Amino acid sequence: MADQQGQTDDKAAQDDRPLSPESMIEEKRRADELLERRLSRLEEAAGLQRLTT
Repeated sequence: MADQQGQTDDKAAQDDRPLSPESMIEEKRRADELLERRLSRLEEAAGLQRLTT
């Protein structure tokens, strides 16, 4: 159990470190892609809803 806590603390310490500019750009790119996919699904759902009403 103490070992698991140590691993959790290690992971939390890693998360606290600032990301490099390249990592920040990659994170933003991934977030943008996710938002784009979600938007596409919403637009598609809205279009289908218009067709059925």
